[in-house]
Amino acid sequence: MAANPLGRIIFDPKQPPFNYTLDKGQQTTFRYRVVIADRAESADQLNTEADAFAAEYK
Repeated sequence: MAANPLGRIIFDPKQPPFNYTLDKGQQTTFRYRVVIADRAESADQLNTEADAFAAEYK
């Protein structure tokens, strides 16, 4: 998890740089969700949460 998903190369040098640009007058929105759990969540559980979150904005 990173507050800056555009800087993924900082966390994994093997990742290619992610160059995200907007033309003048364009805009974008980044949305985040924080999940607080009382136990460790499995990767499958976290992916289910992420998929549900993403589906809200399709």
